[in-house]
Amino acid sequence: MAAIEKAARLLSLNGLFPVYKPKGPTSAQSLYELKMKLLNEAGVKEHRKKKKQTLKIGHGGTLDCTASGVLVVGIGEGTKMLGTMLGGSKKYTVIGELGKETDTLDASGTVTEEKPYDHITREDLEKTLKTFTGNIMQVPPLFSALKKDGKRLSCLVREGAKVEEKPARLVTVYGLSITDFQPPLFTLGKISITDIRIKTSCAALSARHRSCSFLTGVLHLNRKQSSVYIPGTQTAALLPCGW
Repeated sequence: MAAIEKAARLLSLNGLFPVYKPKGPTSAQSLYELKMKLLNEAGVKEHRKKKKQTLKIGHGGTLDCTASGVLVVGIGEGTKMLGTMLGGSKKYTVIGELGKETDTLDASGTVTEEKPYDHITREDLEKTLKTFTGNIMQVPPLFSALKKDGKRLSCLVREGAKVEEKPARLVTVYGLSITDFQPPLFTLGKISITDIRIKTSCAALSARHRSCSFLTGVLHLNRKQSSVYIPGTQTAALLPCGW
């Protein structure tokens, strides 16, 4: 009877939940791990047919495998609300490293270029940041979760396929600030309302000063939408040890 009650409670679960994703696994891998733990705890087996899910679960927005932060996870009827998460505002804290550029624009790639950075000051970056706010056009990086013919661009590039850049997209950035500057590392706070690519912004910022950079770390703080608010700090989110 206890097993039946556990299964019934799980399958009747509905809502949105902030779940902390550590650095390393992809968003899909973290979601799958969470799903399997929920099913195993309830003693429920997953359907073999992909079209028929035992537990309906999904996430709103993707975090890179190199990023730690919060995934908004929808379960049951909550999956219908995930679309609103993609349109809501997002706040990030980004750690960049000056003087080096990688093929992926983050720490997962191979260094492809090195340039001097000693001439760059905090004041230089803060002044340039003003041109990165408001409505701006941004070209998404090839190493991203965007898809072509149902497959991620990053996977196609790693397989050696020829991939053309996606056209520039209009994104809106509410605010930017340098919260810490200890060369070659700098910390950048950013709030946007559309699907901005942070590592592209980081590379463009250093390029304005005849240098280069890549992301060493990303912390996704929260997502906010007019009708739904999901707290996104690590302390408010469900940690992997609690799954």
